[in-house]
Amino acid sequence: VTESVVFTDIDNLPTQSEVLSGLYQGAVRPDLYEASYTLCSACTQEGYQLWLASSGVIDSDSIFEVEPTLAGGKVVYLFNRESLVFIDDSFVFRNPPRFMPGAGDLKYHWSDINPTSLLVEPAKREVEDMLDHLFEHPSTAPFVVYRLIQRLVTSNPSPRYMKVATEAFRTGTYNGQVYSGKYGDLAATVAAILLDREARTPMIEADPTFGVIREPLVKVVQ
Repeated sequence: VTESVVFTDIDNLPTQSEVLSGLYQGAVRPDLYEASYTLCSACTQEGYQLWLASSGVIDSDSIFEVEPTLAGGKVVYLFNRESLVFIDDSFVFRNPPRFMPGAGDLKYHWSDINPTSLLVEPAKREVEDMLDHLFEHPSTAPFVVYRLIQRLVTSNPSPRYMKVATEAFRTGTYNGQVYSGKYGDLAATVAAILLDREARTPMIEADPTFGVIREPLVKVVQ
């Protein structure tokens, strides 16, 4: 296992997307560390700020404070480092992060563990991070929107209809009205679905591809 610095040139700093795609080791707010961190005023880029450790240079201890990429999202703190696992010099993969302590990390026997203090909180953090990852995945918005439209309006929504409702889910706004203004707002999403012209125009019912397909059992019974 080797650990190295990802971004080293302070005169050629990465973009926000490059930071998010290149860094995976999370950090906390710089002021919570015992080490002294200073904000690099000359390093501020669109979408993030860079905090330098006491060394004053960009190294593995430097922390990127990345602004939210989603409406109402959270600020992300990332260390400027990567951990790679090499196997026989022919195969390499990123060392995956984990919250739960392994048996080798413990200085006492497993039977002496206090599950409340040692295992429960790390397990909660691991589950919460996984849920955040799934919720903020780029495919989540169209996945949820597509199924809501299928249940509420039509089984075959148009690409335009999908785009409008997906945008409402991602921004928390629809047709100039701000609902929560946050990512994942179902109020804005349902409003976009039910108030869209594709859901309210009577003429569209003449389209043979419009409408909701009956469930197989219902179709047989009717």
